[in-house]
Amino acid sequence: MRTLLVDHHAEFTRAAQGALVDSGFAVDVSHTLDEASIALCCAS
Repeated sequence: MRTLLVDHHAEFTRAAQGALVDSGFAVDVSHTLDEASIALCCAS
């Protein structure tokens, strides 16, 4: 599974998130670099 980290300021609709998940991405919306780092470690 591929991981896509999304900045919390980016506007993603549920449909776009669903399409990314269907394409094999794990979508995680991060608010800080620490959250992004934790998400990346958990996805590995």
